[in-house]
Amino acid sequence: MPRITRELRKSGPVVNHKRVARLMRAASLAGGHLRKGKRTSVQDVRAPKAPDLLERDFTAPRPDVRWCGDITY
Repeated sequence: MPRITRELRKSGPVVNHKRVARLMRAASLAGGHLRKGKRTSVQDVRAPKAPDLLERDFTAPRPDVRWCGDITY
């Protein structure tokens, strides 16, 4: 509700956050909020590194020559 109240105050007459809350309750509206990302795995720092059997080389001689991607979960 603070964001909605702030936007309403910018665009017109002064409104109170309690009024915004009451009107939102009457209209069955709820404000959205950011959620924390879900952490799917935690790296074990003591585990040995996997050998690079494919000898991958991600260095490029100039921009837009090599593209790579990674899916982490």
